[in-house]
Amino acid sequence: MKARSSGRRGFTLVAVMVLMTLVGGVITVMAFNAAYFYRSQKVERSRCVLRAVTESAAAYAQMHHPSEPIELNMNALTPRDAESSIKIEVSTTPAGSVCHLISQLTWGSTHLENEMDFILNPRATTLPASK
Repeated sequence: MKARSSGRRGFTLVAVMVLMTLVGGVITVMAFNAAYFYRSQKVERSRCVLRAVTESAAAYAQMHHPSEPIELNMNALTPRDAESSIKIEVSTTPAGSVCHLISQLTWGSTHLENEMDFILNPRATTLPASK
């Protein structure tokens, strides 16, 4: 009877070890998927923040028409632990003033850079209202 009992214990031990290995494998795969999802969401959010910062700098350039290159610190528009800066350069061409923006965002281990060129609209002139 003892031989049969230790055989069952051995089978139970092997079955439990296989089950624990499967559960551990499933938990590991779930952890890798969660980490990948978190990284991809953070990169996508970083792209959205960079796009918003770039569009804000483009609006600034449209309103102020800078005559010399300037660098703006845009940390007030980014999340607390992110750093962002924008370089604005304006050049004159026959087509008009062309603005070149270089925006950078560093958020943790994510570093993104974006460049954008656009033609500045001519400055609006306001005329007094006529009666």
